[in-house]
Amino acid sequence: MRGVGPGTVLGGRYTAHRRVAQDRGTERWLADDTTLGRRVSVLVVPADDHRAAAFLDAARRAGSVTHPVLLRVLDVGRDDEVAWLVEEELPDARTLAELVSDGGVPGDEVRRITGEVAAALESARGRGMHHLDLTPDDVLRTSDGEVRLRGLEVAGVRAGEDGLEPDDAARRDAVGVVALAYAGLTGLWPLGAGASGLAAAPRVPGGVASPSEIAAGVPRDLDALCRLTLSDDQGPTSPGDYASQVAPWPSRQVVGRPVVPVPAPVLPEPVGVEEPVEDEPAPTASTEAPEADESDPETADPARDVDDTEVTRVVERPTPPAWAVDETADREPADGSPEDARSDDDAPGRAAASGAAVTAAMTSVGTSVSSFARRAVDKVTELSPDTRRDPDADDDLLSPLVPAEPLTRDQSKLAIGIIITFLVVALVIGIAGIRRIGANTNLGLDGPIATSPTGGASRSPSASASSDEGDGADSGEPEPLAILKVEAYDPEGDGSENDNLTPKTYDGDTSTGWFSENYRTDAFGGLKKGLGLVVDLGPNKKPQNVELVVPQDVDLEVYVGPDATRDGATKIGEKTDAKGTLEFPVPEKVSGQYIIVWYTGLHADADGKRRAWLDEVVVTG
Repeated sequence: MRGVGPGTVLGGRYTAHRRVAQDRGTERWLADDTTLGRRVSVLVVPADDHRAAAFLDAARRAGSVTHPVLLRVLDVGRDDEVAWLVEEELPDARTLAELVSDGGVPGDEVRRITGEVAAALESARGRGMHHLDLTPDDVLRTSDGEVRLRGLEVAGVRAGEDGLEPDDAARRDAVGVVALAYAGLTGLWPLGAGASGLAAAPRVPGGVASPSEIAAGVPRDLDALCRLTLSDDQGPTSPGDYASQVAPWPSRQVVGRPVVPVPAPVLPEPVGVEEPVEDEPAPTASTEAPEADESDPETADPARDVDDTEVTRVVERPTPPAWAVDETADREPADGSPEDARSDDDAPGRAAASGAAVTAAMTSVGTSVSSFARRAVDKVTELSPDTRRDPDADDDLLSPLVPAEPLTRDQSKLAIGIIITFLVVALVIGIAGIRRIGANTNLGLDGPIATSPTGGASRSPSASASSDEGDGADSGEPEPLAILKVEAYDPEGDGSENDNLTPKTYDGDTSTGWFSENYRTDAFGGLKKGLGLVVDLGPNKKPQNVELVVPQDVDLEVYVGPDATRDGATKIGEKTDAKGTLEFPVPEKVSGQYIIVWYTGLHADADGKRRAWLDEVVVTG
């Protein structure tokens, strides 16, 4: 940039040392603060740039905000050629883009980083300030695990996005934080054509592919937030909304196994197939593309948009980062595990053994078929001179799909003979496998129904499979559902009941929990008829059981509904003068995103205080 180079002194104090970034008409330089003897980061913009005045104003306003996550603005200035902003330099910090590219980030660490960024942006939003152009290069993590964010207010000016209405600006920052989470989980950027050196996320109808479609080990709530925000135009409306939905996050850096994108399979180079046009023959794979005519805008610009009705495109998943290695190859198969062993007196065990016999028979069939088919293909290939392989070529690579000449009569007879032989061999092996199933095997269909360890009736595997095929139900055991957040529910009061304690109700620790304010009587001092908590499970959930751990006696009711209110919700149970572990089964026909725990009466504890209590809530489904 004109006016800045190695050795340039800005403001009579900051000596430019090395340029480290250049973007959107600005440059970032490492410089030495000769007055205090420290290294700083300087962002410069030409003084004659139409954004210079707004740039300096935004920098001054950002410098007035004090938050531990926001990178400190140390100085602002201007001379004849450039306007500049001085920020603290963190020499050991790495950007989010570097973290996901060099080694990956654990899912809970993504939650922590984005949660800290969202909390800082919400604090700035309270003073009317926003970021408006979040990228992975704006988020840094120090060697101590501290999170820093730079670019408040200034980034919006650089991108020309300043001047938005407050609600629109809050939504833009919320979407930006979700995009940061997406980048941390997948190593790809979901907004636009890529950013900070990250490849663009694969597009699907309506938006981008969800993180769980790209990577393994993605937390379900973060996956749902990314899908709702980036594809369904829903999700958080402000950074604070995002922070409340992902809370609580770890207070320290999470060191562990990163989220690993699943690598795309190696495929041959895709060939676009154009729809045939009248009076024009359809091109084949061997047809050479005509050279682009620079005078024709349709061919001169290779990045032009293509009408989907004219060209069938092959959409490939972007190449995952270098650290994306499939770590599932060393997993042991379930077949042959110790749990599969059963005694001769166990009917279900014999059914499992029969299933193993079928598996072995089919494996044998598959092995034989694969070997025989490979030899057949090789033989036919040798007979066709147009498809004969190059001896120097790699046999594992697929050759282009080029039509070959029709087979001769003798070649056709040989091919038919090979196919008939293949079918006969498969039939013989299949019959042998079926006979093994019936030999000395009692599937338990004529015996009594076995009893499961939990005391319930257990059907044979075949009966369970038939039932599953009929009604599509999942025969697996219920699992704990992820809880997005828990909020106090006080519709008849001031709307607040120790909200800061609600995250302790789903932290897995029954020694800590939530309690309400103290009331003078069991009937809430006559101030209200009740109060409660709302448990948010996220969309499309079917709870089957609600378990509450209550340390003191209370009267309560439990509801399940589609909204965070008792209106329209279904009551699934109630208890009076109850404490301990309380179970509330959810009827089969009842479903909803929210669980409402509604306290209808209080009881004095050992200290004479009357509160509503909840140490832990677990919802299975």
